[in-house]
Amino acid sequence: MAYRVTAGRVSAETKVNEKGGRATVDFHRGAVLPDDVPDEHLQSLLRLGHVEDAEAESTVDDSEPDEELDLEEHVPLDEGEKQPDLSAMDKDELLAYADEHEIAVDKRLGVDNLRAAIEAAE
Repeated sequence: MAYRVTAGRVSAETKVNEKGGRATVDFHRGAVLPDDVPDEHLQSLLRLGHVEDAEAESTVDDSEPDEELDLEEHVPLDEGEKQPDLSAMDKDELLAYADEHEIAVDKRLGVDNLRAAIEAAE
């Protein structure tokens, strides 16, 4: 059975060369995972909702955005405006948020540490 990535990005172990070499590779939203990803890892990704059955109707939005965001036109939030919910963002969204708000973060951080770094900087 094939599985499609529904999260922003997942990492999975797979074969990387004809000699049997394996490595952990990142797969972005909409990608179909290779058939040789270990079953225990697939089950974990399914439980977390990071992948779905590729044969089922897709819940991944592959459509292009209506318009490109212009970061130059970004207006900072006023004191009374609600802050975005960082806990609902995946790593790609958190990195984009940090870039947009000119917050320096280590892009190698995991999601939880990245979120904490952004919250501490704000």
